[in-house]
Amino acid sequence: MVSVPLRAGGGSAEIHAAKVRELVDLVTGELAGEPVVVWCHYRGELGLVLRSLRAAGVAALTWDGDTPLAERERLRQAWIAGRRGRVLAIMGQTASVGLDLAHADTCVFFSEPGGLLERLQEEDRILTVDKARDGVPLLYVTLAMVDSVDTDTRDSMESKATGAAVSLEWAVRSGVERRRAKFSGKAVDNNVIP
Repeated sequence: MVSVPLRAGGGSAEIHAAKVRELVDLVTGELAGEPVVVWCHYRGELGLVLRSLRAAGVAALTWDGDTPLAERERLRQAWIAGRRGRVLAIMGQTASVGLDLAHADTCVFFSEPGGLLERLQEEDRILTVDKARDGVPLLYVTLAMVDSVDTDTRDSMESKATGAAVSLEWAVRSGVERRRAKFSGKAVDNNVIP
């Protein structure tokens, strides 16, 4: 996972301009020719991203919450076939669990979703069992302005992810200890991390 720290002075117009420049540089440079998913979480961002990519000569597709489900699937199939664009810029809220975007090995977060679960679901859209088994490298890029709500949101999600990992490890270890105790006859304190 790559976080791209950007610096810009002033308000949201400068922040968005810096993010757009970096996004265009990525998809016309290092990611040229590759299918890419760009996650936006606000309609205004989605429009800005689409206009900017197209102005830079990058063929891009998009949909938002007003796009009917059948049209979203038609656009997804066109993206996979490479008929209308190699970049798919979409709103996270329109890509719920089960949407297959595995045509891409790269996704760029133009902005962060509201929470850790949404972020993980969006990351999972490009992952498949086959890719995991075959060790296909996936690239997740987060465009984040230094000292802004971007980094505050990112820090919060990283903290939650660390807490979730510790909780899972504790649950697994305590389950193992309980099973061992069951067979050995020893008592186990379930409130102590083994």
